[in-house]
Amino acid sequence: MAHRVVTLLQRIGAGKDFAIIGSSKNIGIVSRSEKELAVKALKPRYGAQVAWAIVTGLFAMWLLQKAK
Repeated sequence: MAHRVVTLLQRIGAGKDFAIIGSSKNIGIVSRSEKELAVKALKPRYGAQVAWAIVTGLFAMWLLQKAK
């Protein structure tokens, strides 16, 4: 599972800053992803629901800017 996460992060071009939401409680996935990418994952301060709400808002802003 961790390798799939890393493959997706590499595909989208994740830089040095990334956070894993949802599976963040699975230390195995997080630590293996950090090791394969040679970066440290950001630890979300809030629960998954709040994080998804923020991501959804950012995505909506990006769509609006793209439409202009």
